[in-house]
Amino acid sequence: MFSYKFELLESGYAKYNTLKQENTGNIIEEVNDGDVFTQRLDVSENRLKYIDIYFNTSDVTSTDGIYILKIIDEDGNVVQSQDIAYVQTSLNSKYRLKVDDLSMFKDYTLNLQYNGEKSEFYPLINEEIEDRIFFVNGKEYSGALQTESFYINLSEYILFYSGLAIIIIVLSAIGYFVLKRKETIEKKFLYLAIPIFILYMVLIPL
Repeated sequence: MFSYKFELLESGYAKYNTLKQENTGNIIEEVNDGDVFTQRLDVSENRLKYIDIYFNTSDVTSTDGIYILKIIDEDGNVVQSQDIAYVQTSLNSKYRLKVDDLSMFKDYTLNLQYNGEKSEFYPLINEEIEDRIFFVNGKEYSGALQTESFYINLSEYILFYSGLAIIIIVLSAIGYFVLKRKETIEKKFLYLAIPIFILYMVLIPL
């Protein structure tokens, strides 16, 4: 039940994306060693869990370069860092970053620095988003890196786990009293199995 709710279907998350339909006409057409892409990271009132970062992976001749990804807080401290290589991107040209716990009372910056030979392996941009800005080597542009962010929806999160806790407590209490009764083992099995199997039918997607 945990897997279906929060991992496979991702239905427990609030999503926000800056994707666009067409990936052609990107502001950046190639990257050089040392190029840096910077953008404010929106933690929001809901806790950020994943970020899918989209890259150009078609017609790339040099695939040896890597991006050093850093999440930097408002005090300039690096709170998370990892490398992104060409081979780590998925078939649909995205890299999924699992975000460590970040305080929603701080401002954070997403920093991508490319290290390697000149390449067409660049992050995709959506310049149609006029209310956002990003930086390339310190130069400001209107738009946003193409990403998809997954936030834990706190109200659904609390409601789901509270309900689950109540179900477990109730089932445990029923199980305790049933097993204490002086009944045959067959009857005890029926008392326990029927409600549990009904729960399986209702809670697990067919």
